Amino acid sequence: MDVFTTETLPAGWRVAEVGSMITNRRSIQISQKGLLQSIVDRNRNEDQEAYDGFVAHAQNVRCPSGQMANAVIGTRISTSTAQFSEGTMLIVTYYGTAVRIEPQNV
Repeated sequence: MDVFTTETLPAGWRVAEVGSMITNRRSIQISQKGLLQSIVDRNRNEDQEAYDGFVAHAQNVRCPSGQMANAVIGTRISTSTAQFSEGTMLIVTYYGTAVRIEPQNV
């Protein structure tokens, strides 16, 4: 799955079909974690998990022809913070448009 932050594809490629807009939102604790949670989350990369969730969502989008999307264009990332009883959370939202791309000469 190719993910582009622009709506313009590299030379030699074109958008064959447009699927739907997709989003993926994850909360990541950025305040001090408790001892047990720190041990459990020691090797966890929550930022990568948020991105992987976005890509996984895109891979399940069907275009109007019934074929699966193979790229996302116009990808944007929005962040905000919120304070909860368990700590301060960074809320990361990925969004973009799932499309099917193909070589331009096809």
